[in-house]
Amino acid sequence: MRLLKRLFLGFCAFCMVILIAIIAVPFFVNVDQYRAQITQTVNERINGKLELGKLSLSLWGQIKVEVGGLKLFDTKENQIVSVKDAWFHFPFLSILSGAPTLNFKMIKPELSVLKDKNGSLNVLTLMKQPIAVDTPKTPQEGQKITPQKFEFPGIVSKAVFGVEILQALLVYRDVTLSKEPQSVKNLNLRLKNISLEQATELEIWGDIDGSKLKDTLSIRGPFRISGNARPELVQKRFDKITIDLLGNFDDIEVLVPDLFEKKKGVKAQFKAQMQSSFEKASVTAVATFFNAEFKVQGSVANFNQPQVEFSIKSNEIALNPWNSLVYSLKSYDLGGVASLEAGINGSAQQLGYKAQVQFKNVTAKAPHLKAQPQIDGAVKVSTNQIESFWVTLKAPGNDLKVQGRLVSFEKPSIEVSVVSAGIDLDQLIDFPRPSKLAKSATSADYDTMLKPMRENQFLKTMAVLVNVNFKTIKAYDVKIENLTTKFVLRDLVSNLENLSMDIWSGHVKAGMVVDLKPNEPTYQATMDVSGLDLKQAVSSQLQMFKQTIYGKAFFKMNASGTSFNPDPAIKNLNAKGFMKVEKPTFTTIDIGKIAGEALNSTVTKLGDKISSLKGKNVNLEKAKAASRYDLISSDFTIAGGKFRAPNFVAKAEPNQGIDFRGDTTVGIKDYSLKASWEVIDTYNITHARDLSAEQSGVKVEHLLAEGNGPVHFPITAGCTLLSPCYTYTEVPEFLGKIALANVSHAVAEKAQEKVLDITKQATPAAQDKVKGLTKKFFGK
Repeated sequence: MRLLKRLFLGFCAFCMVILIAIIAVPFFVNVDQYRAQITQTVNERINGKLELGKLSLSLWGQIKVEVGGLKLFDTKENQIVSVKDAWFHFPFLSILSGAPTLNFKMIKPELSVLKDKNGSLNVLTLMKQPIAVDTPKTPQEGQKITPQKFEFPGIVSKAVFGVEILQALLVYRDVTLSKEPQSVKNLNLRLKNISLEQATELEIWGDIDGSKLKDTLSIRGPFRISGNARPELVQKRFDKITIDLLGNFDDIEVLVPDLFEKKKGVKAQFKAQMQSSFEKASVTAVATFFNAEFKVQGSVANFNQPQVEFSIKSNEIALNPWNSLVYSLKSYDLGGVASLEAGINGSAQQLGYKAQVQFKNVTAKAPHLKAQPQIDGAVKVSTNQIESFWVTLKAPGNDLKVQGRLVSFEKPSIEVSVVSAGIDLDQLIDFPRPSKLAKSATSADYDTMLKPMRENQFLKTMAVLVNVNFKTIKAYDVKIENLTTKFVLRDLVSNLENLSMDIWSGHVKAGMVVDLKPNEPTYQATMDVSGLDLKQAVSSQLQMFKQTIYGKAFFKMNASGTSFNPDPAIKNLNAKGFMKVEKPTFTTIDIGKIAGEALNSTVTKLGDKISSLKGKNVNLEKAKAASRYDLISSDFTIAGGKFRAPNFVAKAEPNQGIDFRGDTTVGIKDYSLKASWEVIDTYNITHARDLSAEQSGVKVEHLLAEGNGPVHFPITAGCTLLSPCYTYTEVPEFLGKIALANVSHAVAEKAQEKVLDITKQATPAAQDKVKGLTKKFFGK
């Protein structure tokens, strides 16, 4: 009994001594004396400055070192960390249990992260670079290195650490985006049981407040990340660690004005598991955003010569729900599904990759779409190439398929096939009516736009082959049939080969070579047109012929030139060829009217010299009818911005029109007209050949015709092709000479007849003398 009493008294004395020590030691042990040494040691190892408040010691149930304030600055004296309430504590019971525990705790710290104009984060430049030391030689290729496995002492493996940061304010500012910072309020971090033998628990939660960037980007709302890390020791040696993470951002709100909005409650989560050992590291994860789910798997093995495997695969993502998140999609009512599958594998020095994107039954509305086309397609990519891609479009009256491949990204070679059984854009698109384009103060410089192509190494080395085959294609009521061609691009030289198509009841064949390397691209082109119905062309959209000629057009042309800019292109265009139009109709050139005006003005002027012509006119009733022509034809050249037809001939149908021929020049840009024509009334449409006069009692038939030929005369045309004007100043003089010659000839013949009648009554000797005189005066 005495023994028990003594033991009890001894225990009480021991407890009293411990209690007195707990109370007294903090008064005698000055831990603050180490503050200067601590700050000096830290400041020597960082690019910045650490400031510590007063340190104090408490031994009530634990060893607790309180820090009376802490501040950390970067080299530019920007504050990174500021906290007034922080401490370390070391519970006594953890020492007695053989698992010593050290916890660090901060309450309401302010954490600041700054991204400067160079893109550097101040927290990443805080630590100084370690001093270089001699490193062991790099192992030779193929040499295997066995990772060292460390054996931990028992007390180290059982030691437990903890970190707790509560009610922190994290401020992030990017000076390149905005002067206003983004912040995460009530940020909390809890790392519990950091140990080699226990599962470490992790929790991060807080409230993001990025509303100050509402003009460009706003992110706000609560989030939570939780997880654990489970290290595994085998015979007190580290073997591997497994980490599980869960993230929930459902209540985060994201707003990009006029572009994107994620509302509170839209699913945004991830779940991941990572595992690492000395031989291999791997990860499996599932990330979900809205209705899209992505599964990720990856690993890195053999750290000496790392072998990488990584894959990502999505579900079939319905596109229609995304109309509620992406503003630009709302008006299009996007439909269909899309999916993604990708992966990388191989050694870290030479990774291979692959990816495939598919989309099915994609539909969309648009303001000018009459129907919703259905689009399907896929793109398959593998290392250094696009193995294949294809897109199909189906809609009422429309069926299109595009497919191809790209052989190499380093020296790209692209092959594309475009095939269609029929494209009717008039059924698909509500085209706006053509309107006159306002002239801009400055025109686009298309030649300069090609400069990036000439300087881009990828485009310079790119080779392209495109085969086109359209059964029909229709737009603006213009229908093209049997369109086939081949487009080749190599070394910045493009070649449009064997273009062939049927249009406006005619057939067109063409080819063109363009060299894009010069600052002003050069080109050569050929064209062969047969049977093109110009009236059909005008009634559809080819307005350039609206006020010129109708008929069946045939022409061949060889052309060359430089520049894509309109003015120099017109100036530098050089071409020559031959053209003809069968059964033509002139829409602005009224030859009957021209001939009538020219002839009547001539007859009026001749009336001043031949009195019997006063008051007479040619009969224009038949000439007023629309002239019908059998053919117009000419060689032609284009040079200096002018189109010239030097031997233009318009041949009328028998008894249906007036012929004319001559030299015609038209300005390509301004449609200026300069022509010298000879009008020939081959079929006496104007009845000008029937015009007669009486002079000195002699009737002169066919006054304006030369012998048995038709009436003909010259005229000149000017102004513009669309509004021509005509000059008849040469006509009176030309026809006047013919008329006076005819009158003189007729009077002379009459005089000769009278002389011959008189000589018949004379003696033979007198008749011989008279014959000599008539031959002298009348030529016979």
